[in-house]
Amino acid sequence: MSAWDYRSLYLRDGVRFDSFSCPFCYIRLCANLIYTEGEISKSPYFSAKWDEHIGGCNGEPIFSENANKQPPKAHYDLREMHFPEALTDRPPPRITRPDAPKSIIPILTPIDVMERRRKSGLLGRAIPKTYLLQSIVEVYNSVWKEGFSQAKSNKWDDAERITWTKDTLCEMPLRLVDQTNYIAAFRTPVFLDEKNLRIYHGDGLVTVTQSGFIISSKKGAKINNLQIPFCVEINNALVNEASPKSHVAIFSTLTGFAENGMDVRWYAYGKPCITDNLCELSVVNLDYLYVKKTFQKRN
Repeated sequence: MSAWDYRSLYLRDGVRFDSFSCPFCYIRLCANLIYTEGEISKSPYFSAKWDEHIGGCNGEPIFSENANKQPPKAHYDLREMHFPEALTDRPPPRITRPDAPKSIIPILTPIDVMERRRKSGLLGRAIPKTYLLQSIVEVYNSVWKEGFSQAKSNKWDDAERITWTKDTLCEMPLRLVDQTNYIAAFRTPVFLDEKNLRIYHGDGLVTVTQSGFIISSKKGAKINNLQIPFCVEINNALVNEASPKSHVAIFSTLTGFAENGMDVRWYAYGKPCITDNLCELSVVNLDYLYVKKTFQKRN
């Protein structure tokens, strides 16, 4: 499992693991940014904080010369942000036996370590994935934030900053139900994709309804050069007594936003439906909704 997998477990269910080890040389690893509340701007990752890798290990598989198994080249510096490349359905609960015997860590020679790294590399590059939309949004927002940083350092104008950011996101693959990339996956209501499920986002107000919540987008959908209202619908049936803590937290957050009449920044994965001069995106899984306080520009 990747650091993003463990972060998803923590955000969704509050699951924490006490220790992590290198899969090749077995040294103890430190988990960074996995158990961080709120939105992160750098990737969660593991580091050899307490001990150096042994046996010539660097914590990575050894890939063959087969180009299909090599990590893709990306415009964005992967040392700063290893990004999820797939949004998947959530996995079944992890079941552990309380009486399971503790495994004994073997003593490995450099040859053993090399062989483990090679065998892992033969399986091909693991695709970083997540089943929480929040993780995808964190990456998307971090690239836009990096664009501002690059513009300041390189003295770019807005056009150069936007070009760099869009080019970067375009080179970052993302599998939804189809293979796309980060720039094509994110849409505002103005640019609908009527064929594919996409990640829509915008600003709006939350209203409590008899069946749940409605987020009314400030930007409407554009249909045949006409603007019609766009909204996100969240049904009460999406939460019950068995729901994970993250789902309950979303309902609590939505209630607070509605009571205070606050503008929110929303992200929702799905396919909008157009009926009676209204474009509505119904959330089918709360893992696919991320809502936060809208960003306030400084004067």
